[in-house]
Amino acid sequence: IWIGTPAGIASLTLEPAEQVVALDANDGLSDNETRALLEDREGNLWVGTLTGGLNRLKKRQLTAYGREDGLPGDTVVPIAEDSEGGIWIGMTCGGLVRYRDGRFTTFAASDGLPNDCVWSLYPDPDGTLWIGTWGGGLTRRDRDGRFATYTAANSALPNDEVLAIFRDRRGSLWIGTTAGLVRFRDGEFTVFRQKDGLVHDDVRFITEDREGAIWIGTTSGASRYMGGTFTNYTTANGLSANFVRAIHQTDDGTMWFGTYGGGLDRLAHGRFTHITVRQGMFENVVSRILEDRHGNFWMTGNKGIARV
Repeated sequence: IWIGTPAGIASLTLEPAEQVVALDANDGLSDNETRALLEDREGNLWVGTLTGGLNRLKKRQLTAYGREDGLPGDTVVPIAEDSEGGIWIGMTCGGLVRYRDGRFTTFAASDGLPNDCVWSLYPDPDGTLWIGTWGGGLTRRDRDGRFATYTAANSALPNDEVLAIFRDRRGSLWIGTTAGLVRFRDGEFTVFRQKDGLVHDDVRFITEDREGAIWIGTTSGASRYMGGTFTNYTTANGLSANFVRAIHQTDDGTMWFGTYGGGLDRLAHGRFTHITVRQGMFENVVSRILEDRHGNFWMTGNKGIARV
């Protein structure tokens, strides 16, 4: 129940326990003298005041975390959830952070990481966490907390800049580096480069579609790998921009591409459609795409988070 008063507004909740929350000018209300209240179909509360005009009160969509909450810094690239509900956060360059039960725990080079510049994460269901670092290679953190690292010096990794990690349904671990795509299966590394058909060696994103094809986003186009063959997509055959940072498939089989500078691309029936600021996008940079259970896209970019 919302109540308007000469001293602000208040909400009264009766269940599961009685609770009153009061809001006034100190919370952003333009005038404490409240004259009218209306809730719209989207759940916004509109507050008419005596001299402060009209106010809209809406539920906060996002909660921000920073140094004051326990993070070692404010620059985050990868975020991943493990099978136990823990959230893993990669800092650049502030180490690896786990968020569990309302608490942040930081792991650094002194704990076994090759360095503190974490750029990619992939949690396996068995509790293993795969960590890609810029300059430190690929690291495996076992369930018991032990770290083991693969580098160009002790394995077949083409270099030590690991910017994407993904495990496919056949159990292969795919690793994206700035010097090629790597498949890690049965303890062996196989490297794919442009000479093998990959569109470009600088790999930034890896995922799998419902047919089992591996999609790779690079700084110079996207590739689809199926049956030992690469099919490549660039601006020459429809992409709006060659730097592909995100790839997502919806239930109807449509492929979506997040680009750096070209907005959002839709590939359906062999044809690309471009969605940019001209069509209402917040910006033309799309670095990640997540789809919620309602069919909304949540996209990150250089200016923040957009929901479509």
